[in-house]
Amino acid sequence: GSVSFPWTQLKGAVHRGECRANAVMADAPPAAAGAAQTVASADPPPLEEVRVIVDEALTNYTVNCYIYAEAPDRMVVTCRGTGGGKPALWKVPGFRGSKHAGVSVYDLSDPSHPALLQRWDAPTRVEGQDRLGSTLVVTEISNGRLYTFNPDDIAAGPIATCNLSENGALHVRLYAHPTGKTFAMVTSGFATKRGLPGGARALMAVDVTDPANPREVAKIQTHLPWSPEGIFVSDNRGYVGGVNDTKFSSYDLIGLGEDPPVMTFLHTVSDPAYKQCVAQNSQPSNTGDPTMYAALWTRPGGIGIFDVSAADGTAPEVGRLVIPSLAMTNRIVLFRDRTRALLPLEDHPGGVAVVDVTDPKQPTLVAQSFFTGGRDTCYCACAHGEYVYAFAANAAAMHVFRLPGAP
Repeated sequence: GSVSFPWTQLKGAVHRGECRANAVMADAPPAAAGAAQTVASADPPPLEEVRVIVDEALTNYTVNCYIYAEAPDRMVVTCRGTGGGKPALWKVPGFRGSKHAGVSVYDLSDPSHPALLQRWDAPTRVEGQDRLGSTLVVTEISNGRLYTFNPDDIAAGPIATCNLSENGALHVRLYAHPTGKTFAMVTSGFATKRGLPGGARALMAVDVTDPANPREVAKIQTHLPWSPEGIFVSDNRGYVGGVNDTKFSSYDLIGLGEDPPVMTFLHTVSDPAYKQCVAQNSQPSNTGDPTMYAALWTRPGGIGIFDVSAADGTAPEVGRLVIPSLAMTNRIVLFRDRTRALLPLEDHPGGVAVVDVTDPKQPTLVAQSFFTGGRDTCYCACAHGEYVYAFAANAAAMHVFRLPGAP
């Protein structure tokens, strides 16, 4: 739902800090040609912290959380569990399993008191997730598996498991193909090749039309020098960013309806600010919205906004906000009204920021808060009305915030 507080007044107050912000922006990379780069207040108002919920078993190294349109009062959370921040150990015998890894579902009917509804304990670290209709998919990052679930009964465990051709699976995006088939588009992320991390550069397509029989049907090696990271799908095209890389590439997915299914490389874009470009995962594919909002995981960091309407896969930058306080922005989501973006901040001490994207050419920072009590990191956050849920990975903590000015 929409937020009922004086947003216009707040945004105006931020713009009045413009002169002070110019100095802050001095170290940011220049915007791409034709793109606008806005400035932001050096002192945006903080979010109001309502409570902090610490649970070693349920929110241990949380890395993804989403609220889907099919269940707007439920939040689905995936956790890597113990050792979640040590990928160098994931392939070592004795470290393949992970205590407290799993999927949790929270009821947000009372948004100030999220309540656990369901829990599935995973055998090892899970990561990406997406839902389309009655199908939920979850990736296993350290061994390369895709699980399918009934989203209304996650506690029952997976409907089926697909062992992927790569030994790692990071992000996933469900794609509704014009033929009526549904594909899970999976990036290989932290998979290894010949024992070396980053050697696997694959985008994999898994047919999940029948959730009881998921099958990997196609794979393409991405045109990225390192592992692929985020995946965004719009109008039968996929857009993939790279881990520790300043490029993202686009791919034509329409060929997945052919026999045999195929994907085709289209275009690569490069910019120093596009390091580990992770697009938002908060709208169904093929909605007709030609805008991609992507995290720019740099120092300084922030958000990049791209026009993905071109059939040739080019994605011109429309606007960006890159400042020091948004360093290592990760897994952006949009508020339901799509006028604001929520930015999890992976850089220590971890935190969350709200950016007004009403005008994509002029993204504006309007609120920001950091975790207290140590060196932590935030991979993910969710927005529900005037409430924000941000996860401190190392502390196994869910921070419940309210937006500034909310009644």
